Amino acid sequence: MKIERSITKRIFLISLVVIFLFLSFPVSSVHNFFPKATAEEEDGGEETFSLPIAQEQSPVQDNTQVVQPATQLAADNSLVQVVPSSLPWYITRAAAISAYFLLFLLVVMGESMASGVVYNFITPPRAWLIHKYLGISFGVALLTHMTALIFDNFVNFNLLDIFIPFHSAYNPIFLSFGIVGFYFTLIIILSSIISRFQTTQFWRTLHFLVYPLFVIGLIHGFMLGTDSRNIFILMLYATTGLIFIFLFVQRLRLAFRRR
Repeated sequence: MKIERSITKRIFLISLVVIFLFLSFPVSSVHNFFPKATAEEEDGGEETFSLPIAQEQSPVQDNTQVVQPATQLAADNSLVQVVPSSLPWYITRAAAISAYFLLFLLVVMGESMASGVVYNFITPPRAWLIHKYLGISFGVALLTHMTALIFDNFVNFNLLDIFIPFHSAYNPIFLSFGIVGFYFTLIIILSSIISRFQTTQFWRTLHFLVYPLFVIGLIHGFMLGTDSRNIFILMLYATTGLIFIFLFVQRLRLAFRRR
């Protein structure tokens, strides 16, 4: 029991560190985020991924013109109000990246357990415990991502937009990828709980949904994520995607060998 508790604490500590590391990235990019929106509006008002921010900042664009003191004060106040109101947006970005990375670690751990490689370093009970709490951490990050969207005032999502595919007018295709991925996650979690009362084959069959889940998460994050143009995030998607392909091919080889 003491060993399990110590492992549990370590896993949660690692998960928190991962979340805070990815949280620091979007927060540190705030000083670049707002000027980009301003420059793009001055160039012709083209719609970009930062359109909601550009809309809220539009009063500030008149700073270069001769304005009355009261108007200037209102413009300054509007800029001050943008930063606190954007907090849910930063939280949902950080939680999304954290959820994706935790899902990647979950897949890697699962494949290592399926091939038996991980058992050369740790015992099966410890491996299953790590896999379990990685899954819990992924679920918490995913729920944080979806919950923060409700409080975000840039796009103004409602519950129907978040839980029903193609309901939202905001990029409905790739947003629906994320919604479908959420339901895949629910199926995997519920099947893991029900597997205690069902056959192992039933759980394994539904557990294979983790493969399309990862692909959906990758497409959803790359196409819809506002940080996808950042070199750090691009490298994250590229490396994790290539490793996933390698692990998936190895899993297919293992399945054919067992036949």
